[in-house]
Amino acid sequence: MRGSGTARALSYLWGPEEGLSRLLVLLALFLFVVVPLGASASPGRPVVVAIDAILCLTAVSGALTVGSSRRRATLVASLAVGAFLLRFLEPDVGTLLHAASAFLFALVFLALAALLLGRVIRQGPVTRHRIEGAVATYLVLALVTASLHDAVVAVDPDAVRSPDGAPATGADLLYLSLVTLTTIGYGDLVPVNPWSRALSAAAGLVGQLYPAILIARLVSLELTQRTEKGGRS
Repeated sequence: MRGSGTARALSYLWGPEEGLSRLLVLLALFLFVVVPLGASASPGRPVVVAIDAILCLTAVSGALTVGSSRRRATLVASLAVGAFLLRFLEPDVGTLLHAASAFLFALVFLALAALLLGRVIRQGPVTRHRIEGAVATYLVLALVTASLHDAVVAVDPDAVRSPDGAPATGADLLYLSLVTLTTIGYGDLVPVNPWSRALSAAAGLVGQLYPAILIARLVSLELTQRTEKGGRS
């Protein structure tokens, strides 16, 4: 994986702090442009595989670039390869292989969130890029819960109830994760499986505490530093 040209190209996201802002833009484009376009256009399997590959490589490039140890970087790379191969072999929902793939993707995204958070809270002055990195971590957490929902739905297709009674798609589950994490909760998608309900409850709790505790604290520190800098000048 270290020799992968794509992984090396993505590693620039993890160099200077500006990379945190680039990651936020990348994630926002994926969540709010690529996924809706894909859901409306019903893209073929190559498009889905390409999206999964980019997300996995982003996590792997982060682990290889800023990972605290080679062992952890190897673990993230192994999880990403395993998740990608399982999804490539069995993309259809409703199978145990798909459930295993979704669970591995959740672990990969969780590793990505941990890498981002480590970059955000490391020692040094709080900057706008770190705040944007914290927002990017928030979006990655939506990918974590969406993947876990996907694993549950693969085992129990009726775990999430939709208005028309159709099985929830990957785009539906990502939407459910986002509206739950942001505590909007429109109620058009309803988790009925105990595991899906537990995931939604956890996402709602994180969605309230994370912005209030971490992002608000970072913004406060950045404003304080700016005021102190202005006073000294």
